[in-house]
Amino acid sequence: MRLPVLIVASGLTLALAACNTTGQPGMDLSAASSGSPAPVEHYDWFLHQDGSEARLAYGLEESDDLRIGLDCRKNSGRLG
Repeated sequence: MRLPVLIVASGLTLALAACNTTGQPGMDLSAASSGSPAPVEHYDWFLHQDGSEARLAYGLEESDDLRIGLDCRKNSGRLG
């Protein structure tokens, strides 16, 4: 009874050790991405609220260059 438990425990230990990605030689962790996109010069997010409507836009300030725009009405639960 003790041998099968020991075999299973050893197998799980080896599987977890194989998944370990820290401390491997040759890995440069300083170059890892933070998960967020790199900022684009002069582009930013802008929020405009007008009564029950709101618009969140990403683009150039004071320009028609709009990369994305999200519109919604208060309490509608939908983006347009």
